[in-house]
Amino acid sequence: MEVLEQAVTCALDPNADPQVKAQATSYCEQLRASPDGWTLCLSLFIREPKSSQEARLFALQVVEEMLSTRFNELQPDQVGQLRQAFLSFIQQEYASNAASTTTENEPIFIRNKFAHTLVLLFARTYLNGWSSFFTDLLSLLAAMSPSSSGEATLAPRLVDFLMRVWMSIDEECVSILVPHSKEELDRNTHIKDRMREGDIQLLAQHWLQIIDHFYNREPQLVAMCLKVVGAYISWIDIGLIFNDQFMNRILGFLSNEALCMPAVDTITEIIGKGMKPEDKLGVIQALNISHLLSKLSLCLLMHCCIYHQNNEELIERVACLCNAAGIALCEVYQLSEQSPGLREAASVQIESLWPYMLQFLTNEYDDTSVRVLPFVNDSLQMIKRQAKQSALSDGIKSFLQSLLEAIVRKMQYDPDTEWTSALDDEDAVAFLELRQSLKTHFEVIASIDDALFTGYVHGLITSTLQEVSAGSRPVWTRVELAMQLSYWLGEASREQMRLFNKGAPTPLADVVACLFESNVHNYPHASVLLPYFECAIRYVNWFVAKPQHILPVLTIVLIVCFISGLHHPDKRISRRAWYLFARFVKALKKQLAPYTDDILKSMQDLFTIQVEEPVEDEASTFDSQVYIFETAGSLISAAEIDASQQAVYLETALSPILESIQQYATASPDHPVAMLHLSHLIMAVGAVAKGFPTVEKDAELTEPWVAVFKRAVELILGAVDRMKTVAVVREAARYSFSRLVNCLGTQLLSYIPPLISSIIGEGEPTEVSDFLAFLNLVVHKFKPAIGEIIDELFLPLTSRVFHTLEQPVSGTDEALLHNDVRRAYLSFLVVLFSFELQTVLVSPRNQGHANTLCRFVIEQTKRYDDVPTQKLAFSLLCKMVAVWGGTAELAMILPGFDQFLYGEVVPVCFEVPVNPAFNLADGQTQLVFGELATVLKLVHEKQGTQLQQYLQEVYFPSIQCPAEPAQEICQALDQLDTKQFRTFYKVSKQASSPMTTILIDWLPR
Repeated sequence: MEVLEQAVTCALDPNADPQVKAQATSYCEQLRASPDGWTLCLSLFIREPKSSQEARLFALQVVEEMLSTRFNELQPDQVGQLRQAFLSFIQQEYASNAASTTTENEPIFIRNKFAHTLVLLFARTYLNGWSSFFTDLLSLLAAMSPSSSGEATLAPRLVDFLMRVWMSIDEECVSILVPHSKEELDRNTHIKDRMREGDIQLLAQHWLQIIDHFYNREPQLVAMCLKVVGAYISWIDIGLIFNDQFMNRILGFLSNEALCMPAVDTITEIIGKGMKPEDKLGVIQALNISHLLSKLSLCLLMHCCIYHQNNEELIERVACLCNAAGIALCEVYQLSEQSPGLREAASVQIESLWPYMLQFLTNEYDDTSVRVLPFVNDSLQMIKRQAKQSALSDGIKSFLQSLLEAIVRKMQYDPDTEWTSALDDEDAVAFLELRQSLKTHFEVIASIDDALFTGYVHGLITSTLQEVSAGSRPVWTRVELAMQLSYWLGEASREQMRLFNKGAPTPLADVVACLFESNVHNYPHASVLLPYFECAIRYVNWFVAKPQHILPVLTIVLIVCFISGLHHPDKRISRRAWYLFARFVKALKKQLAPYTDDILKSMQDLFTIQVEEPVEDEASTFDSQVYIFETAGSLISAAEIDASQQAVYLETALSPILESIQQYATASPDHPVAMLHLSHLIMAVGAVAKGFPTVEKDAELTEPWVAVFKRAVELILGAVDRMKTVAVVREAARYSFSRLVNCLGTQLLSYIPPLISSIIGEGEPTEVSDFLAFLNLVVHKFKPAIGEIIDELFLPLTSRVFHTLEQPVSGTDEALLHNDVRRAYLSFLVVLFSFELQTVLVSPRNQGHANTLCRFVIEQTKRYDDVPTQKLAFSLLCKMVAVWGGTAELAMILPGFDQFLYGEVVPVCFEVPVNPAFNLADGQTQLVFGELATVLKLVHEKQGTQLQQYLQEVYFPSIQCPAEPAQEICQALDQLDTKQFRTFYKVSKQASSPMTTILIDWLPR
């Protein structure tokens, strides 16, 4: 044992010689894995004199691991030896010194670990071998010795240890927070059942004895006992605790400073216990919760007056008690719809708790406020249901008014708070999360009584804004709240928002007018800017509907406020402003046209692209800067000038970017910063193009600004051709071209082949699906003119896809990548059919690949682990059959498709539904089933009697299907339309019918 103790000490010593430490660690691990190592560790733990704390803890860990993983390997005599060793140690260590008045002996972590180890043995032997566990331990409590005063006393150390054992039993055998296997859950259920047969009653008697014995001696033991009671109450007979003896003591502890909190927690657990509605109401009425909360509030007030400090933790516990009672009563109310008397009694109790709920909701500590939010939610849902049935009483309306005021007051920043926009400030994030939770309840009140809600919020907002406009300086927290409420008002009152968008006069319209006609944008606090900008976007229709305000308002709001926001030193504010300004300009292009020159000049310094080192999980500045370039494009495209002047503006905006593209295109591809800068420059061109309107199909573009964009395209192509091995450059090119497509239309068509040729063979596997999505956009925009280009690119593209899918899958990331590529490729094929470009697949250049393609599609119909891919495959089969499935087309367009149709397509429609992995209970799988049935019906529509003949003479006989069900299927195909056949096919698979016989008994699986 000395060797073991020395080894543990050395293994844990950070200053030990590395070689010796490695040897010590190896020895400890060998002992841990040894079948008999636990016996040495048990002896080390219980021996006298005691070993070091580190060695004893390691010894317990080894015994604990054995009990957890290798208990079944023990012989009965070894189990008995272990049990006796534990009992002897408890007797010696915890029960022998009954006269001691202190629980201080071993460190707490040793006591907790030993208690847990003992409980592991209990869990494995209580049902079979150690049914006397509780009586064995509790018998030690019976050993009482006189104190110095001659009074019998319990051993405090033993009581302390037993409390830890009882709590460990709850954690190991009851708590749902600890994960367990199904076998362990079943075992734990049997343990609780056995305990209820008698041991729990024995425990309850001793709990009461401990409470009485240590009330005036060591209240911390009483607190531990109350914690145990609270943990067990959820699954034991409530009568064991909810009786005069126990409750008189627990309620009496509410006036005891040391025991008030555990007493409150115990009452909270009692109220939260699952019971029938009438029983739950009876418990709450017996406790007289409102009187209890009044008494506790008085105690807290007296404590504050006497000690000049708040007991924050106790206040939070009392809030939890109020919340538990409230949600329990709301549940009783909801479940007693058929018992008017019970519902009325519950309603009375609920209303009696509302003043306390409001008191805790408005508490200065947010942690306390959060505790009653579930009760707030349940109360509002109850009132909402009442409002649908009848008019609300004055009392409930008064409560709603008070609750709304409390919520809004709690939404306001603390005046002492130092406002920050940083998202890594924990206090700021916590407050914003609380505010978001409160906003949910805020909106519910609006849905219950819009007039009450609007009246209060409207008054608060307008009075604050009027004060600001009058020159006074309300505290910043109040102004910031008014701005947030202005924004949220449009969400909370949807009917008013609908009327506002139609230009109707509403209280919301009054608020918006007051907001934009005030000078609140000049309020000297950064917190006001962002909600002001958000309001400008949400209520942008106000500017459209009030043209008389455009000149004075936009001059102030836009040039002064928005531009200052774009340049704000706080990055979070400026970046958000870049995005919001882009939306604002996009919505008001025409109204802003006269100010184009001024705005572009004020933004000129923001066009400079600064390259930052990438930071994981953090957006770069350029991610937001693209909105600056988009804004420039929107302004230029809408400017009230001739097209030549627009070209000048565009040239001015793009020239620095294009010159930089030329410069960086000559850099080394191995220079990551230069390549990142080049990618930003290319994307900036696409962002400017996004600001231009989408051209109509086949529109002839002759405007001078087209030449500017075409020059940019040529420079981008040159850069991509030189840097095509660089992923960020390829990605940037796809980004820009997907946006240039919309504003240049067919003018871009001739540039697509060189772009695709430059990047199709260089992309990483992760880029394949993105590239296919880009091609889908190109096909949609340029069909059918793109047909020849796609025909030329189809084989290289398909080869790239198949090469990617042939790579080995070594983990989840690779599996997800393969799924993405499969879906993207199938989607691309579906797009070709959708835009009548399927001739590409059977052109002289590609026809030799058609059989491989058809087999690939069939393989994907059997991909049960990826239902979206499976659905796409059947959707593609539908289109293939619809276009090529006719008798004439089979020979003319795609020779051999008839063999594919009958040899693969038809059989797979019968085989897939019977696969055990095909789960019709899943909604996505049902969509697959619908596509599958449609394929069969389409084949019948195209082939008619030939399909009937094939099924009856070839396919059904090959699977030994009887004639009667085979005839039923053929009749359904012939007589039912597509929708009816889908239903027939689905019901036949699920219900008992001849079809089921076919699918289950005869079809190959």
